[in-house]
This record gives sequence, C-alpha cells and structure tokens, in this order.
Amino acid sequence: MFAEALEYLITPAEPWARKLGYLKESIAIRARHRRCRSDWAEHLTRSNKFIEAIIKKIGGGDSVLVLGAGTCLDVPIAILCSAFKQVYLVDAVHLRSWSLSRNRKVKRIVKDLTGVADYLITNSQRLPSPPAIDWFLDDPRIDLVVSANTAPQLGAMPLKYLSRHMEIDMAAGKMFEAVLMQRHFQWLNSFTCPSVILCDAVRTMFDPDGSVCSVESLLDQMELGFPAEKWDWLVAPVGEEVGGGGMKTEVHAYCDRLPA
Repeated sequence: MFAEALEYLITPAEPWARKLGYLKESIAIRARHRRCRSDWAEHLTRSNKFIEAIIKKIGGGDSVLVLGAGTCLDVPIAILCSAFKQVYLVDAVHLRSWSLSRNRKVKRIVKDLTGVADYLITNSQRLPSPPAIDWFLDDPRIDLVVSANTAPQLGAMPLKYLSRHMEIDMAAGKMFEAVLMQRHFQWLNSFTCPSVILCDAVRTMFDPDGSVCSVESLLDQMELGFPAEKWDWLVAPVGEEVGGGGMKTEVHAYCDRLPA
C-alpha cells in the first residue's frame, strides 16, 4: 500500500484524472496484475497474440493508435514498434514506465476517451450527454487502431465519481454506459484503416463462497457482430474484490476492414 500511495504522489496526471479517480484506478490495476499474474496470463497472451496476428495480415505501416493503452500489458508493444514507424498510446493516465518513455517510436498521449471529464468536474449533479468523438480521424498516417479492453469500462469512473455527489437511477446509469460505448464504437468505425476491438462481453460476479451472484451481458445492442475470437478472463479470483467476492469476464475480439 505504501508503494501505491507513493506512486500516486509522484505520477504526473491531469487534475481531472486525479479528481475523477483515473490515476488511482490505473495504479490499482497494475497492483492487481502483480497479485493475479497467473490468473491474467492466458487473457494477456491471447490479447497480444490476436493483435500480433492482425499486424501480420496488414503488414505494418506508418502509425498505430492504441486506445486505453494503460501500461501495455495486453498490447504487444515490441511488435507494434517493429511494424510501425510511430506508436501512439492514448489513455487518461500514463504510469511511469522506463521502457516506454525511452522508446523513440512511442508517443504517450493523455486523452479522456469518454469526452465527459471536463463537464463532470464542473457539473457533478447530473449525468452528461456523451459527445461524438472525432480525434485523429484527419490523420492519414494511421494504419491501425486498437481499442484495448476499454469500451465497457468507459462509464465506470464517471459513474463512480457522480455517485459521490448524486443519486443515480440504475436504468439511467446503464443507458449512460451504453451511449459511451456506442460513441466509442462509432468513432472506431469512422476510421478508414483496420480497427481491432478487445472488450469484455459478459461479466460474471461471484460471492465470497464462490457461487455466482450475477451475470451481465455488456454488449447488448452494440451490433458488433460475431467475434473473431473469445475467451474467459479471471479478472479477480474469489477474495480479490471488495467484500471478498470475485469477477470473471468473457472477452470478445473483433477486427474489421482487413485487406483482402
């Protein structure tokens, strides 16, 4: 806990990323990976291998855009750097990484992928209307876009922040999350280059005794079609979640606009 607290103090982050909890969450995810390394291994391997296979099909290019990059646990950063001239890593927070910061091909970009952070820090009493996103669409050098296990999580931090200031109707919260995902997928679909989507499709929660307490479908009405691959990810073994429970997700992998 001391190491995590120190990292929180010394990690550069935008004020909105601290206030809305993105920095704290990023540190917690990296710490959970350390604790659950063996449980995450297959998921991370399959994520990396899926992206690697797509790169082999398109043969690399000028630039690749990775959305929700984090610390690149689920992204084959070395292969991206060998296949592309420029690798853009986009996320709300970028934790310190010696290997990434010294790589001249890598550019780490701070962006609020929801588009609602600026609104939330000044209007914490109502759910915002998620805007359409159009970043990077005018850059002809981008030859691949990767959404790295981020879409269904887009609403988590805004809703968690808002819940400290207002009562949120469950149906309204679910609608907010759905619109954020729709905006994200519409943005990806607006690129002319191939895009890869890795995302949770089904979330299963476990009680402390290991019994299933809920199963939630996360991609209803997203119209993504049939995934190219899917696999289970034990995100949190029983005992890891707050209250002693656990969580497993079914991850779906998609890719479109591949060359013939």
